[in-house]
Amino acid sequence: MSKRQRILNRAINSGFFRYALQRGASLLADYKSIDQLYGDVHYHLTNRNGQLRKATEEIKLFAEMVVAYAKGKYTGIPWSSITMITAGLVYFISPIDAIPDFIPVAGLVDDISVILWIYNSLKHEIDKFKDWKLHEEQTILDREEPDKNPIE
Repeated sequence: MSKRQRILNRAINSGFFRYALQRGASLLADYKSIDQLYGDVHYHLTNRNGQLRKATEEIKLFAEMVVAYAKGKYTGIPWSSITMITAGLVYFISPIDAIPDFIPVAGLVDDISVILWIYNSLKHEIDKFKDWKLHEEQTILDREEPDKNPIE
């Protein structure tokens, strides 16, 4: 078993990950809490971006999915899947988890490992969201009236 796999196993079998799952489920019931989670995710991405190259896009996508779900805009995902994604975000923003973030390298490796594990585990659901998002963006563009004279 590789070192990365050992770190992932330690993370997903930790008491903190179980807490993150419970916290994720409770956050989904309150849009204001999701708004706070989104802000916390944005803050952590901004402050750790150079260290998170491998998972930045996945984290952003997770945050978009959770917000779309909480707003009732996107409901085409099972409760267990959106809870797992929310738990991944809770795990990501928490400085004290299976491997605390103040431990150089390893403290972020577990966060990245959890995010990528969830992403790969739920790839089908995530791809469905990406398709929905693309369709929604196209629908918005279709609804916008073009300027009568775009040069002015």
